[in-house]
Amino acid sequence: MTNTIRRGGVALSLLVASSCLSIGGVQRADTMGRGNYQFTTEPGVHLALPPAGTQTIFGPVSFLLGPMIDFGARYGVSDGVDLGARIGTTGLDVNAKFLLTKPDDLNLAVSLNPTVGGFFFGLANAAFAYGTINFPVLIGFKFGHHELVLGPRLMAQFLLAGASSASAGAFVLTPGATVGFAISFQDIFTLLPEIGLAVPLIGGTGVNVAGMMGSAGNANQFFVPTVQFKVGFLVGRQRFADDLIAKPPPPLAPPPQPPVYRAPPPPYQPPPAYQPPPPQPPVSSPPGTNPDGLTTPPPPPSSL
Repeated sequence: MTNTIRRGGVALSLLVASSCLSIGGVQRADTMGRGNYQFTTEPGVHLALPPAGTQTIFGPVSFLLGPMIDFGARYGVSDGVDLGARIGTTGLDVNAKFLLTKPDDLNLAVSLNPTVGGFFFGLANAAFAYGTINFPVLIGFKFGHHELVLGPRLMAQFLLAGASSASAGAFVLTPGATVGFAISFQDIFTLLPEIGLAVPLIGGTGVNVAGMMGSAGNANQFFVPTVQFKVGFLVGRQRFADDLIAKPPPPLAPPPQPPVYRAPPPPYQPPPAYQPPPPQPPVSSPPGTNPDGLTTPPPPPSSL
């Protein structure tokens, strides 16, 4: 019975690792800004890498490759705090982002992005639950409105499985990291490809069969190294650092000049009416001249 539970748990955990564990958050390190909304679609693939020949109820496996897709929404509570939720093949998770650097920093953004998620389902007489607490530190190097995002993180994963009178559980601490690049188109759409890696570090397992407690094997059989690649399509307004930098006011217009007083023109005076000049008195001519002042020649001598 213990073997069956262990193999069933291994099969379930590998299935989880292949399609249900979300390593990264597919987001910027910077926050969105007060009052902004953002909606995300995150398709991708997930590769689980168990030890070669790992035995499960499905038979021996060397790797599992599965598709995944998630849908999310985020809201900017302030310029330094975002809240979000996501649902899809990763189950349901809720997260928050707390910006540690100044929102108007043009070069660097560092934030904490704690995330809690998981899923639960039942099959006939069996029930399964998977959960994770993801604690990443997001470091964003800004290139204008684009951003290179590094995401070292530590994840705590747990798995619970029960059937009839038997149950098993496993817990492991998993360090990981992501690398993504946010490509901004204006301020309302971002394309963000991201790759992530998670490797289980330390953990433990337990089994309860008819009230008898025991070990279900090495936790590394339940949680295996995984590689994930996702492409995020982020729709919604993004606040950028240069939006918060005070811009110099436009130059002031010169003050209006006071009006210049100009005296009104004098009233119109019509020109005086034309008056002919007064008549000139006659001019007397001296003897021997005509009235024009020319000398009159003497008359010719008479021939008589």
